[in-house]
Amino acid sequence: DHRDLHSFPTRRSSDLLLKDINPLGYLLIENTPEQFSSGPIGPTGNGPNLTKQQYIHSSILLSEIYIKYVNTGKCEGNTSTLVSRALQLLISALKIDIENIDIKNKISELYSSLCFHSQHNHTLCLEYLNNSLLIHPTHPITHHNLAHIYQQMNNVEKSLIHYKLALTLAEKEKDTTFKIHCYHGIVSIFRSIKDFPEALYYLKQSLRLSPHDPDINNNLGIVYTEMRRTDLADKAYKLAIKHYKTTTFPHTPDQFLSDIYRSEERRVGKECRSRWS
Repeated sequence: DHRDLHSFPTRRSSDLLLKDINPLGYLLIENTPEQFSSGPIGPTGNGPNLTKQQYIHSSILLSEIYIKYVNTGKCEGNTSTLVSRALQLLISALKIDIENIDIKNKISELYSSLCFHSQHNHTLCLEYLNNSLLIHPTHPITHHNLAHIYQQMNNVEKSLIHYKLALTLAEKEKDTTFKIHCYHGIVSIFRSIKDFPEALYYLKQSLRLSPHDPDINNNLGIVYTEMRRTDLADKAYKLAIKHYKTTTFPHTPDQFLSDIYRSEERRVGKECRSRWS
């Protein structure tokens, strides 16, 4: 019974069951009740018999079991192998239900998972993410991850392209945190190349989504300082300090508060130098 795939002990036997089936045969029928295994269309009597929908459902369930097993932390260095097997199962299912958006989303998520486990190998991450785009070219998180990898590789042009694509594709989404992360990536690029007017524009866009976000206001203070608008920088820093405990980026609130004060000190220093010059 394909419902037994929910249990971990049956994972290996269930995997063998699905491997015995040639999924390409399903392309030759359209929603008919025929069951068949590894042989020609129709039951062969000596192998597993699953309908088209059972095969798709079973492949998805088994891929989920692989991922749940990975998440237990008990796979002892076989993470990439298990994630790759889950990926193969989903790709096989997609071959016979090509427009299934749920399967496409799951595949994109698994490619992102492979990137996480190979994050120091930028070339391999690019390969995974580009493979993901071939299957699901409109997945915003894939574009965000590509932008991040390109940014790590100092390819700012491609990084900006994918950050902006991620924003465009996520326009209808309600996840403001994701959009803010995209804006943060764009701002950090423009700051790094000292294009402060562009950085200011995208900071103001992200501020519309979250006016009291401390990370946005801290970056706003830095950019205003570089543009010699220390009065506006002071207001932004004060707002960042007021809400510093709500920071969402990978640092503790106390570390973040320390960073804000250091930025504020640089603002004061620049203001003093400006007055004496």
